[in-house]
Amino acid sequence: MMIDVLSVRPQGNFRLEIEFSDGTIGVREFDFAVRDTGPMAEPLKDPAYFARVFVEDGALTWPNGYDWDPDALYDDMSSAGLLRPIEEERRIVYRRAHSQDTWHFVTNCSTWPSEHYDEATQRPRSGTICAECLAKAGLNMAVFKRAG
Repeated sequence: MMIDVLSVRPQGNFRLEIEFSDGTIGVREFDFAVRDTGPMAEPLKDPAYFARVFVEDGALTWPNGYDWDPDALYDDMSSAGLLRPIEEERRIVYRRAHSQDTWHFVTNCSTWPSEHYDEATQRPRSGTICAECLAKAGLNMAVFKRAG
């Protein structure tokens, strides 16, 4: 199964809260990363730089291009017991109007279907994702194009 990182929130002290595409979330300490050597890892030793992490193509990424494989990260966090299901109120719900091909996941989207819609709790494998929803969530289409 391929897993994507959907969001990341720095927690201070080289800790990140990471949300995955399978509906799980967890906090991981990355203090071991500050012991890595090499030109790509060196900037991560600065806590302010480390906190500039973002998600690109479903992976944790830093401004210098350093990234972390989401499948390996998920496996490590899962085997360490660091993942839990996202609370129901935070779980992403996808909707599309009947007879439409565009899925929405942000409730304040100007075209969020409020009646006569299909609903899914997992990322849709067909159709397109609403560009407005992606923009409002601060994501890019590449996260949703990868197989889930």
